[in-house]
Amino acid sequence: MSIPLRLSSCLLFLGGLWALQAAEPLRVRTSIRGELALALKGAFQQRNPDIALDFRSSTAGKIMAELDSAHKNDQLAVDLICHSRITDFIDLAKAGRLEPYRSPEARHSNSTYDEPRGHYTTIRMGELLLVTNTDKRAPLRAWSDLLDPSLKGRIGISDPQVSGTAFMGFVLLQRQFGWAFLKELRENQLRLGANSSKVLDDTAAGTLHACIAPDYLVRDWTRAGAHLAAVSPAESLLIPTCAAIMKGTPHPKAARRFMDFLLSREAQGILAAFGAIPARADLPPGSPQSTQLKERIKMAIRVDFIRFIDEREAFSARLTELFK
Repeated sequence: MSIPLRLSSCLLFLGGLWALQAAEPLRVRTSIRGELALALKGAFQQRNPDIALDFRSSTAGKIMAELDSAHKNDQLAVDLICHSRITDFIDLAKAGRLEPYRSPEARHSNSTYDEPRGHYTTIRMGELLLVTNTDKRAPLRAWSDLLDPSLKGRIGISDPQVSGTAFMGFVLLQRQFGWAFLKELRENQLRLGANSSKVLDDTAAGTLHACIAPDYLVRDWTRAGAHLAAVSPAESLLIPTCAAIMKGTPHPKAARRFMDFLLSREAQGILAAFGAIPARADLPPGSPQSTQLKERIKMAIRVDFIRFIDEREAFSARLTELFK
């Protein structure tokens, strides 16, 4: 190799190293997982190559444990969080641990759950669906169908102690049907799985005959060929997935860009394509998702989550005792 060519190669190599070092890091933790998570991550990285994205999926419980562990040592574990246990966001906002940011894209949101000062923002409405293994039985249609004695020990949901979505699902079911219904689920031996993926695996395999699982994950399993039928009963379990920037992040500009991206038409279109209900109301006219949120909210079980905070500990303790 000639000296000029070697020099050119060396400069290109050093330039690449400089670009990697110059990329602004961004640590994101989310409960969104599967193909949807990969699609969102890929789209953001393609649009923002100057940001070194550390994007990891986990349960709400594990995300909060990571935050709290670092906070006890006066450290910041992540820059931005995104999950479905809205009570965590309310707590963090009250404790002054969230950075207010009202994205310009938020003006298109159709959600009623956003915090007015911008401490947290809804990026989508997740729905827990009633899922049945069609090789085992006809699709269930109502939440009360889970109480069928023939399903005893064959129904499941993610453990509410680790899954924010599952916890909020129990809150909504209790509000609509009372503790008596949850007790009947326990008596019919409702199983608690490590996470929603595990619950869907067991349902697809036939270990469970039915389960309660998030909309977008159900889509992943059915696309992969699982014989599952998913139904949205009359009383919808509609749960906001929120995102927030952590107070004191050393990378506020990158965090704001990620928040803008989550609320952009591109990201919201990805959410819609994966069967999730986007927060934006201005998707292309005629698409099912452009009006879906308004229609689903009309049917949804409603809870004032801010008021629920006062009774959360008692609710959680009672739920834990019931399903121990």
